[in-house]
Amino acid sequence: MVVVASKLGFSPRELKVLPESQVLNFTLKKGEVTLKEIIVKSPLAQRRGDTLSFKVEEFKSDADRSIGDVIKKLPGVEMDKYGRILYQGKPINRYYIENMNLLDGRYGLANDNLPHGKVTVVEIMENHQPIRILDSLSFSDQAAINIKLKNKVTKTGVLHYGVGAKPFIWDLNATPMVFVPNWQFLGSFQSNNIGKSSFSTFQDFFQYGSPIKQNWLQVSQLNVPPFSEKRYLDNVSHAGSLNTLKRSKKDFEFKLNASLILDKLNQKGDEQVTFFLNNESFGYTENTRNSFRTNQASIALNLEKNTVKDFFKNNLTFEQEWQADHGINIRQDRTYNQNNKTGNFRLSNNFHKIFKRKNHQYNFYSLTTLLHNKQGLSVNLIGEDYTASPFQNFVHTGFSTHNYADLSRRIAKRISLGMRVGSEISLSNFKTELNQYGLNTDTTNNFNWNNYKTYVAGILNFKTQKWQASLNLPLSYYVINYKPDKTEKNFLKLVTEPHFNLRFKSTPSTEFYVDGKYINSLSRPGDLYSGFVMRSYLNLTRKDADFADNHNYSSRAGINHNNLASGFSFNSSYGVVFNVQNQLPQNQISMDGSGEMNYALWRNTSRTHSGNLTIRKYIFLLKTSLSTGATLSKNESDVFVNGDFQRYSFKRASPEAHISFNGFKWLEFNYRANFFYSNNTTTSQTVTNYSQSWSTGFSKIKNAFVLFTFEHNKIKTSQTSRGYLFGDILLRYTLPKIKQDFEFSLTNIFNKDSFETIHLNNYIVQQTNFQLRPRQILFRGRISF
Repeated sequence: MVVVASKLGFSPRELKVLPESQVLNFTLKKGEVTLKEIIVKSPLAQRRGDTLSFKVEEFKSDADRSIGDVIKKLPGVEMDKYGRILYQGKPINRYYIENMNLLDGRYGLANDNLPHGKVTVVEIMENHQPIRILDSLSFSDQAAINIKLKNKVTKTGVLHYGVGAKPFIWDLNATPMVFVPNWQFLGSFQSNNIGKSSFSTFQDFFQYGSPIKQNWLQVSQLNVPPFSEKRYLDNVSHAGSLNTLKRSKKDFEFKLNASLILDKLNQKGDEQVTFFLNNESFGYTENTRNSFRTNQASIALNLEKNTVKDFFKNNLTFEQEWQADHGINIRQDRTYNQNNKTGNFRLSNNFHKIFKRKNHQYNFYSLTTLLHNKQGLSVNLIGEDYTASPFQNFVHTGFSTHNYADLSRRIAKRISLGMRVGSEISLSNFKTELNQYGLNTDTTNNFNWNNYKTYVAGILNFKTQKWQASLNLPLSYYVINYKPDKTEKNFLKLVTEPHFNLRFKSTPSTEFYVDGKYINSLSRPGDLYSGFVMRSYLNLTRKDADFADNHNYSSRAGINHNNLASGFSFNSSYGVVFNVQNQLPQNQISMDGSGEMNYALWRNTSRTHSGNLTIRKYIFLLKTSLSTGATLSKNESDVFVNGDFQRYSFKRASPEAHISFNGFKWLEFNYRANFFYSNNTTTSQTVTNYSQSWSTGFSKIKNAFVLFTFEHNKIKTSQTSRGYLFGDILLRYTLPKIKQDFEFSLTNIFNKDSFETIHLNNYIVQQTNFQLRPRQILFRGRISF
């Protein structure tokens, strides 16, 4: 037999021995040992606590250009047609670049323009609490995205330039960016008329709860098709944005966000409106041509400190908007010419301070806003039997302030208790005047509306490794003061609105939740006025019943499961909303579709049941994402129209499926199918809408890429059925030395010129034949630097 003695770093030695009991001594000499080759690969994704890290290099393909192209491929991530990012079906609440919040909710500017080659990792931070000092006290069920760059100093950006026809079209985008450890900059200038609205690119996806402009008057709009705006949006858009953020050594961040948008949209189409009332139907058909001009300027100055021990924020925001809208509605016997001019101004300041002292946490908040809205709507009605030119003026000036202070204390290892005291004040003046309408009733309003709210709230939080519960018990006292002319009416009420939330994390991947809340919503500014207001060319409204006192009860339960290792996730929930109102709109509809709306004291209720299920599977080996799901809902509500009271019931279902394959760098494939079913059980009206889209991209030839896109839509009712097929092609060639793309795109290959949409309301069916953009060719260049 042979005995071998070996040791790392020494040459092995063999001895032949007899099979008997004996003692052997070995003397080893130093020698080299060659180890076998070992290849270590990091996984495509890693989890550290609630943070998921995805390597961009592993998810990108030859077709991708911006970091947004890569993000929408990540497991659990979706992106809607406006560019809003959703994770596990919920919108993200922050978009960071190197842990700095440069853009707030306008992250589309970075998502669409930051080259993915500059990014090494995309992090998804689940259950992200944006205010770090509240991380252990206030739960969040939303995620955030953080972009990790390859280099500490990154100077990058893109330049697009393109021209085409039919008609003459252009596309220009210059977006430079600089990212260094304590300073970030992003500027952008964009101009196009290819069907891409600046408002979708510059849209703020994070809403902070500030009062927004209230446009009471409007030129009627057509219902737009349910697909990408590039097929129907007839636009001329110019926009610029300047964003910069500087971080000091003491963790203070100074941020400036400014933007200017000049936008014009045109709409053309035919609309058929049918009313189903009292076992009879009537309606009208008209041709519509609209033009909407909107100029918007905004500036925000923000000073913030966000650490685990201290939070400070002061945000000063200025917004100004000018609108000039025009519409022509042509019928067989008459023509409506509409003009609406709007000027909206808003100035607000938001102060927020949170700090800790021993076991106590102090929170101070203040939001103050000044508003001024001015509108003027004129309607010139021309026909054989009459000529009328009513004009509606509207002016609203408002001041509001919301202030609170709260104290939180951890009373046990897992329990914290908070107490908040606050007040809200809203002071408004409304002036409206309607001339030349021919009504024998009041058509003017001049009143002050003042809301005062004082509240105290107790907040109880319980948190363990698996359980988390919160109970919010606010007690509010409202004083609403309405002063029309020389009279005065007051409404006083003590209200409690509890909110309960319970979550159980059975495993690191699975969570169950249930929540419930009650809201007692009362009259808001402008919810009570005695004189008629012409809201649009067919609508007169008067709210002179009494103060609103509405009760809303809602609850929802669900389960979330997300296993990163297996790539499997699903979300399911079921909810009920029950609403009780003390007023009911009373509509009086004429044969030409014009109507008057009065409000009467009448207890009416509505109830909504809704459920959803989404299942996702990501196959890492094939880099393929599969998902399917459905949303179901049923709604019942009371309606009073033309002297008839009726309860309307709607049923809706929307199943969908999606597959995305990116298994090869040179090939990508996407397919999505959606089905929408809507049924008004009261009027027996049903609409089904089936749509499917698929795209295939090839880059088998070096430096070249071809993308084919097709979209099929079918809309069906009991009377009609319409089918539509759209196709696009994109050819791209890249000069590798200068990293410049040259593109040729052909959009709407089959030159579809119109699309019919059908919408169901309680007692209305709207069929809109919307004029689409014609077939067009675009030559475009792109430089990433």
